[in-house]
Amino acid sequence: MESDARPFFDGRATLKVDKCRSGMAIQRKVDNRKGRFKDFRKVPKQIRDELGDDVHDFENFGIRFRKNWDERKLAVRAKRFKLNNQRLKRRKAEFAKRIGRKRAMFKLGQHPYMHLDDNEFKGMLEPLDLKPERQHFFKQMRRGGRRNRQRNRQRIKREDNTVTELPKEFSWVEKGMTTDVRTQSTCSSCWTFATSAVVETAYAVKNGGEKLDLSEQQLNCVYSQSICKSGWPEGGLNYAKSHGLVYEADVPYDIDNNNGSCLEAKPQVKVKEFYSLIPFDMNEVKTEVMNSGPVAFGMYLTEDFPMYGTGVYTEPCSPDKTVLGGHAMVIVGWGEELNAETNETVPYWVVRNSWGDGWGEDGHIRIQAGVDLCKMESRYLWSAELTDDKVEDRQEDNVADPENEKDDLAVEIPLNEEDEEVDDEETTTV
Repeated sequence: MESDARPFFDGRATLKVDKCRSGMAIQRKVDNRKGRFKDFRKVPKQIRDELGDDVHDFENFGIRFRKNWDERKLAVRAKRFKLNNQRLKRRKAEFAKRIGRKRAMFKLGQHPYMHLDDNEFKGMLEPLDLKPERQHFFKQMRRGGRRNRQRNRQRIKREDNTVTELPKEFSWVEKGMTTDVRTQSTCSSCWTFATSAVVETAYAVKNGGEKLDLSEQQLNCVYSQSICKSGWPEGGLNYAKSHGLVYEADVPYDIDNNNGSCLEAKPQVKVKEFYSLIPFDMNEVKTEVMNSGPVAFGMYLTEDFPMYGTGVYTEPCSPDKTVLGGHAMVIVGWGEELNAETNETVPYWVVRNSWGDGWGEDGHIRIQAGVDLCKMESRYLWSAELTDDKVEDRQEDNVADPENEKDDLAVEIPLNEEDEEVDDEETTTV
């Protein structure tokens, strides 16, 4: 797993724009800045000596995840990688000792954030304690979604009448209805990627597989502050209902300039309504996923989660483990796998993450279903119903150039005085 050299695209593209058949734009960033370290086959001798037995793992890590760092930070990143890699080795040894000859349902491996220290990684997650004013906002959103719950139950019941039996396995990924897995980089913006993933796939399902690339950066407008200061998907879906979502090309993802500016652009997709699926019912969630598209959810993460490599993740958040924070993702399918040791069938959710396609199983993870693993089935579950409006095809000359944004479209939203500026110390580029 560690030697896999699949690319990891860390950060959105902002310089070169290519037009796709569906009218969306995909950006690819070209980084020619000097003083960048990219060739991990040429790690300086001093750093190689400091890495010791971890040097080859470090080289594989840099190549696999396409890391591109300021040369001045290479030694610091290498030191932090060494600590995390030793932690990974210890965890693998503990798993092997605990399981013995049993066959584990999942394996551990490298992840794209092994160069961060614990505080940096926690900074990417939802904080465990929310500020009172934001807590109040989230409660308002929840009440709005839950008011629609009974109507949604009736809608699901009607849709369920057309399905004689739910299949044992289902995946929008396998059906080609999902867009490429993105990465939030070192920004606490998982909630924005969960929002866009729900809406993008719901649009594809509703419109015969047509895919759109929608903007996460636009969701700065939700809380009038940087998306890197965390949030929840219901806020994003509520904004998509009130204002709609725009193309990524119009408001590109850029954590280096994420100061809370709210950029206006022509909305392309609007949410008609969003619904809470709490309290949890497995068949209800499956029916919603199959008929409408992905369901956004949140769960708590321990240090085991980012180390996920492949298989069905079954590791609970037991009292002896430290919870690092919360994380938003989306359910895009489900399935079953036989536990060879117990001879029992273990149900699982197919989950899309926002840590790039080099993490886990091509950017996805299979998580044991029906046991509320780390509160994934009880914190929040949100689905969305889109309007019937169809995106009109746009001409090539209508694709926005991020370098030529009109000043009159930018609306500066001041941060609260108590808020601190986010200092993303790096962005990995391609």
